[in-house]
Formats: sequence, structure tokens, C-alpha cells
Amino acid sequence: MVQQKYSMKSNRKRHEGSKDHPDRDKQFQKINNKSKEFQSNHCPVLSVDAKKKENIGLYKNNGREWSSKGEHTDV
Repeated sequence: MVQQKYSMKSNRKRHEGSKDHPDRDKQFQKINNKSKEFQSNHCPVLSVDAKKKENIGLYKNNGREWSSKGEHTDV
């Protein structure tokens, strides 16, 4: 049997995610102020998270693939 120089490897997390949006705190402050305004007028306030989170780009996902020995897929 011929020795192959391949083995199963999982992704290696190397790259860090991007920094938070610069106005992120400002966005939540605006939402909070609007919520308080509605509540002071005895109006209901609802919070709905309707987005499905999907990673796009170089993110670590579970799973493995064939790679040359000593090499990894950096994500």
C-alpha cells in the first residue's frame, strides 16, 4: 500500500471577527429611548428577532476535509 501524504483536518480558527459597528451603542440607545416613550404613553412595546444567523466568509464551521499533512485551512 502506498503511503499518502493526506489526512483529515478540521478548520483552524485564526482570523478574528471584525470590530463592532461604530454606532452600535447609539442604535440601542435610540431604540431604548423610543421604547420608554411608547411605554410612558401606555403603548405596548414588542421586541422581535426575525433574522436567521448565517455566517458568510472565513468562519470556522464544524466538519473536516482532506488536506496535505501539516497544512490547515485558516479561517
